[in-house]
Amino acid sequence: MSIPQGCRVGGFPSWNTTGPYAMNCEACAAPMVLLLALDSSEWSGANGSWMPHEEWTVAERLRDRNPTQLTIGRDGLLNIFACPADPGHPHRWSLQ
Repeated sequence: MSIPQGCRVGGFPSWNTTGPYAMNCEACAAPMVLLLALDSSEWSGANGSWMPHEEWTVAERLRDRNPTQLTIGRDGLLNIFACPADPGHPHRWSLQ
């Protein structure tokens, strides 16, 4: 399975806007896990916090920090959570 740049399966959620909070399943109260993160940009344009190696060799004005062309909210990040106890339970999401 191929995951586009700027998207991530699993791992830890980013809480840039709200700060962390409990994300529990509304059906069974189990702590949910991050299923998918969709980001509007692949790296921060302000500080270049993370940038693919290939982009360092490209002139700054030509660098593409949004290769997926996703725009989440106001240039944010969407975390989608799943219930580990029962995948049929409703997903929850957080917009950062």
